[in-house]
Amino acid sequence: MNKYNENRTLMKSSMSDYNLISTADIANGIPQPPFQKPISDDSILVDLPPVNSMTAPKADFFECTTSRISRRMYSEEPITIDELSFLLWCTQGVKKVIGGYWNYLKDGSGRNYLRPVAEGGCIPAYETYLAVNNVLGVDSGIWRYLPLSHQLIYVKEVEDLPMSISNIFTNPSQNQSYTERAGAIFFWVCRPYYGEWRYKETSHKIMLIDLGHISHQLYLATEAVGCGCCAIGGYYQDKADELIGVDGDDEFTVLCASVGHVIPEEKNWVDRYPDIR
Repeated sequence: MNKYNENRTLMKSSMSDYNLISTADIANGIPQPPFQKPISDDSILVDLPPVNSMTAPKADFFECTTSRISRRMYSEEPITIDELSFLLWCTQGVKKVIGGYWNYLKDGSGRNYLRPVAEGGCIPAYETYLAVNNVLGVDSGIWRYLPLSHQLIYVKEVEDLPMSISNIFTNPSQNQSYTERAGAIFFWVCRPYYGEWRYKETSHKIMLIDLGHISHQLYLATEAVGCGCCAIGGYYQDKADELIGVDGDDEFTVLCASVGHVIPEEKNWVDRYPDIR
């Protein structure tokens, strides 16, 4: 089978194959994987401001939808920690944890994590890593989001972070130098076993669909806080995984997004073009 046919097959549904899914690890009583990686006692943590009806921006949904475009021209204005908190909660936060859903786990250890975005089978397949370049209240470096406690955990310092970011995205056929001027780069890292545990090889299509939900939520959330973002599927895989510190096999980058405050020309550039009637 050539690559075109392989990829087309991936796009097709195989969820009706009960015989396949019934042999997954969940059906064999293998415990649900832990939602988050262990946190060491000496970890550096940053508490993010709470997100609720009082603190969330009062944005107009229609306006956010109509103004939503990929934005690449970033100003020097830093992202605030309140803005970053809102963006992280909207894309990967946890609204509620409930139990008792996993019928296969008779001991009640199974958990569902209800999130602001749709998530097929409640599979928490993605972690959010951040390359923080210009965020008020958060030191420069690589961080990981902890959804259960709504915190950031420090991963590592990177010398000349803007250049390291540029090296990941600079492509001779594309001008991606805007990434080094972003306030932060989101790295959505897949942990494939979290899907495979429940759906085996049928899980990979679901996990890709989920990432579409996550990235589009970031687009709307950035518009709500007056920022802009650009999702990026073209990057150097090995360099991206190395920068954020994942192994590239059991955890690997699937999609990135640059986020920042934008210059006025970027914010209003659509208005300079006449409508196509």
